Amino acid sequence: MMKSNSKGEWVSQTLLYQMDRSVSGNRLLKYDVIRITAVFFVLLTHTSGVLLFMFPDASTEEFRIANIFNGFSRCCIPMLVMLSGALLLNEDRKFDTRIFYRKHLLPILYLLAGWLSFYGVFFTFILPSLKHETVSPGAFWKYVLLLQGTRFPHLWYLYMLIGLYLIIPILRLFVKRENKKYVIGIILAGFIVQNIGSTADVFTLQSDITVTGFLDNFMLFPVKGYVIYLLLGWLVVNYEPGRSQKIFLYLSGSLSCIVSVVCTQLFFPAIPTIRAYLYSGNGVLPFFTGLSMFVLLSDLCGSRKTETPRIIRMSDLSFGVYVIHVAILELFAQVVMPYHKGWNIPAYIAVLTAIAAGLSYLIVLGCSKVKHLKKVFYIR
Repeated sequence: MMKSNSKGEWVSQTLLYQMDRSVSGNRLLKYDVIRITAVFFVLLTHTSGVLLFMFPDASTEEFRIANIFNGFSRCCIPMLVMLSGALLLNEDRKFDTRIFYRKHLLPILYLLAGWLSFYGVFFTFILPSLKHETVSPGAFWKYVLLLQGTRFPHLWYLYMLIGLYLIIPILRLFVKRENKKYVIGIILAGFIVQNIGSTADVFTLQSDITVTGFLDNFMLFPVKGYVIYLLLGWLVVNYEPGRSQKIFLYLSGSLSCIVSVVCTQLFFPAIPTIRAYLYSGNGVLPFFTGLSMFVLLSDLCGSRKTETPRIIRMSDLSFGVYVIHVAILELFAQVVMPYHKGWNIPAYIAVLTAIAAGLSYLIVLGCSKVKHLKKVFYIR
């Protein structure tokens, strides 16, 4: 049975949703740890992805090792969206739609516009100039409008977050403890229609009929997208899984990681698009890896409060690290420290991750001391 574990504390929210410093004694450690861990996994996904882009041949040592790091870090986005649901759908906390939109939705819109412009300039003019390549001004609009021209279009997350924030007030009308069975029903429906369907599409590549194409005939679009992760986050926080359920989740999460890595390695030569089916946040495998990691970290931290200033600071600066790290990563991966054949592959990934994380953190930390720059990284 799932045990009720409802908490009414005011806590650190999502990758964006910050906490009032005056009540820092009420923030739960598990939420800060989940956010910091998820952002670290985002960086690891991208740093290992550098070698996957450079060595698309699955027979190379670079591909094999990078694929392991990449596969085991794909729990990041499900974890972040679950964190959003766990906290933004907390029915014990007062909620005002107008205030929510003004203080949290509008800033995301401004941030998205600003960072789209920054990365449009970065990928169109700055990076090509540093690499002594031809500058194509038209590429600016391709990035701004379509996120083209980069290996890591990470700003898609802000687009997705805006969509989720728009429907949060509607979800709060429905997501209540008395509606637990219906919430579970929606999660199961979404898992079948979307997660199973999108992963199963890999078996219909040579067919005119796909699983998701068939399921779309039923117009079940309300249970698609990342909404089910919002609901899942609310569910596991309010109804803590029992011991047997946790064992199942940990085993399924571990097995999902192994299956994603092994299947990608074995079938990538014949099915180059397999990574999109296995690693997509809307697939089956990231569903279990994200859920199991979320539950594991919650279990390890328990109900302890965040009392370490460094953890609070890392958590509060995580959005800034997320948005700026791709610029740092690309500068080092393509200009300052490009990989050379024969280098120690795990060491290169580790060093690149440390550089991207460390420099991003220091930049955001420095900007947090400047009044107007704080807004650029959504620091309060």
